[in-house]
Amino acid sequence: MRILIFLIFCFSVSAQVQKGQASFYSNRLKGHRTSSGERYNPAKFTAAHRHLPFNTWVEVYMPKTKKTTFVRIIDRGPHSRKRIIDVSRAAAKDLGLIPYGFATVRLKKVTEKFRIDSLNAMESAEIYEFEPKSATKDSLLQNPQ
Repeated sequence: MRILIFLIFCFSVSAQVQKGQASFYSNRLKGHRTSSGERYNPAKFTAAHRHLPFNTWVEVYMPKTKKTTFVRIIDRGPHSRKRIIDVSRAAAKDLGLIPYGFATVRLKKVTEKFRIDSLNAMESAEIYEFEPKSATKDSLLQNPQ
């Protein structure tokens, strides 16, 4: 009976949007094996979730920063019951989560096709942030206006 309830819960979790707290992995875990057997790499967009199957893609939206990223589940956790997901350092940076340590997020399981289509749409919209180059004495001498 317990197994049946657990399975029903797992399927209902994967079919809906989850809302809760997210945090990110420590840099000390770089190279450590995760529950899936894969080594943790802070530069990859990966995460830990208690119930979703390994290699599941999840859309993570952080309302505080209004940013979204996609992560692949490779580990079990988080170990704190107050949180629903631990994301990699790269994903945390993409979301703007690092200055906060933890924040409220919304999770939605997505297909590989949806993820690729979303990334292509963002790329074609040309949403890039450029840092202005500061003018130096040398650059002004080379390009007088």
